[in-house]
Order: sequence, then C-alpha cells, then structure tokens
Amino acid sequence: MTHLDEHAALAWLGGKTRELLAQAREEWPTGIVCYYPAASGHTYRAFYLRDFAYMVESAPEFMPAEDVRKGVEAFLGGVYQDGSAPQTIRRDGQYDYFCHGARVPVADSYMFLIKLVDAYTRGYGDDRLVRSHFQVLDRVMAAVPRDPAGSSLVWIDPRRPYTSYGFQDSVAKSGLDLFCSLLLHEACGKMAGFARYLGTAEAAERYAAEMRRLGNDLEVLYTEPESLYYAASEQCRQIDIWGSIYGCTLGIFPEQRRQQVAQALWDRRGSYLYRSQVRHLLLPEYWQELFTLNIRYPEFLAPNTFQNGAYWPMATGWLAEVFETLEPGRGVELLCQLTADLQEHGVWEFVGPGGYCHVPGNLSSIVIPFASLKKLVGRA
Repeated sequence: MTHLDEHAALAWLGGKTRELLAQAREEWPTGIVCYYPAASGHTYRAFYLRDFAYMVESAPEFMPAEDVRKGVEAFLGGVYQDGSAPQTIRRDGQYDYFCHGARVPVADSYMFLIKLVDAYTRGYGDDRLVRSHFQVLDRVMAAVPRDPAGSSLVWIDPRRPYTSYGFQDSVAKSGLDLFCSLLLHEACGKMAGFARYLGTAEAAERYAAEMRRLGNDLEVLYTEPESLYYAASEQCRQIDIWGSIYGCTLGIFPEQRRQQVAQALWDRRGSYLYRSQVRHLLLPEYWQELFTLNIRYPEFLAPNTFQNGAYWPMATGWLAEVFETLEPGRGVELLCQLTADLQEHGVWEFVGPGGYCHVPGNLSSIVIPFASLKKLVGRA
C-alpha cells in the first residue's frame, strides 16, 4: 500500500469527492436536483435525507447552492403537521417516512433535517431557510420520540421497535438509543444557535437546557468496565463503537469521560478496525437482534456482512478526530492509511476480509473522511 502524506491524501479525497458527487447528481422532472447516496449502480435510488445532510455538511464547495437549497426545501415540504420528517424522497416526488420494523417514522430523520438546514445555512451563508422555517423545525424537534420515564434521551418502544439511526437501520435496538440521542444533542445545539440568531431568547435557553440534560442523561448508557457506551438500554445492549466515537467527536461527553472513551477506542482498535475501516461492534460480537421480516437483502443478516460485522470507511473520519486528541498525528495517519486503501481498492460502502465489498462509489464513505481530514490538516 502506498504511503501518503496528509496533503496528498487531502488532495485525493477532495478530487474523488468532487468526482463522485458529480456522478451522483441527477435533475428530476419534479424540479429537485437529487444527490443519490451512491454514485453508480441500482442501490439506494432515492433521495436520502441523512446521506444528503452528510454531503452538504462535508463538501458544500462541490455542490451548487441552488441545487442544495431546492433539496432542503423539498425535505422541509414533507414535514407533517405532527412534526414527522421524511427519510427519503422518490423520483416521482412521493415521501417515505418508514424503514424496518414497526411503521413508525425513522427516529433520526428529525435530527438530520436540523443538520441539513444548518449545513446549508453555514455552507452557503444563506439564512433564508432558518428565518422562514424555524417554527417548522421547532415542531420537528417536539416530535422526537423521547423516554417516557422522564429522561431526555431518544426512546424506541421495545414492544414495537423500528429503525432509529439509518446506518444501523437493520438493527432492532430498543429502549434508550445512544446514537439518536447524540444526534438529538447535536440538533439541540443547532436549534439554540438558530434561536439566538433570530433573537428568540426563550427558545435558545430551552434548547440549551435540553443539551445539558442530554449530556447528563447519556451517562446511563456508559459502561465502566469497557469505558465505552451501550447502543441501547433494552434490546442490543451492546458496546456501540460508532456511538462511542461520535459522542467524543461532538464533544458531548464530560472531558474526563471523553479521555477515557478515546483511550479505550485506541487500546481496542484491533477489535474493530480492518484496513482502517470501522466495525459497528467489538469483535467477536454480532447484534443480538436484527429486523428479518422486511429487510430487502436477507443476505445482510449473516455475520460479517452489512451492519452485522462489516467495516465502514465513513466512521473512520470521526475516529481520526478522536485519535488526534490523544496524540497529534494519530488521526491524520489513520486517514492517510484509509486514503491509500481507497485508492487501491475503491470507495465502497463497506468491506470485509476475503475481498468482500458492497455499493461502489458510496458518498458517505468519502465525504466524511474528507471533511475530517480538512479539519485536522487545518489545525496543523
């Protein structure tokens, strides 16, 4: 494998990001400009909210502002009166709200809509959508499924579980949900910022207070022996590598806790890294429960496939930011190694031993590492 320095890696990631975004773009008859999650093939042939949000957050310099504005407005147009947000838009303009499990709107769509509006506003310096849609976003945040026992965390009913975080959509987690609660904390911060910008002091304080509560309540999912966080409190009460990484990256955990988690991730890296790509769980674990009745690809229920043991490059960006806090250069080196692997083997949604790979040209696999390396090289 070729060794790259950070500047060569950044240049390659940027060039490949631009190339794949151009290939993923399609103008629809409805007037929407769609950016598919994958640049080629027949997988994910719809406009996905979370993937689009990651693209706009990570690489707005390669996406025309008018394209993005139309896309954001299209997703905002699918918000129900009760605050439910769509997870996808089909080519005919129809919205989809559900994924696997019970017919309940996917739990992460609320937060990804906030992230998307924030990414557009920051990426293009245009506050029109915040000004015109703040009340809609406030209604969306009020609809997030929260713990009936009184904590502020996101709750998935164990009696009728459904998809929470889309990159764990096949996993039948239930109870308090780590990743969606992290996304909720992030979204509350963005809503507080919107409210302060608009001069709405009451809303700003309300969201700031909810952030504080979430930070405290998340500790119920921390496990002392492992110094990492559980994915959920009921079904799939297992160490969530991605969630533990993401909470550190966002700076949500208290400083001492963040240091403990970061060190544990470094110490256990041999149990979840392969070719610089990240497994959801520590080896040799697999998810306790998967949705089996309505998943489109039953072969992805097997161990060491898809979200049940394969390795994903998108999470490497977040992990690199965590490693960099332990020792400058560690995170940059990880992203240089990942870039060399992507150059050699191609950009896939996920990979595994024996040449296993799926979904070529997956955008989240490149845009998040690109954004993280931009951030880390900019700090040097």
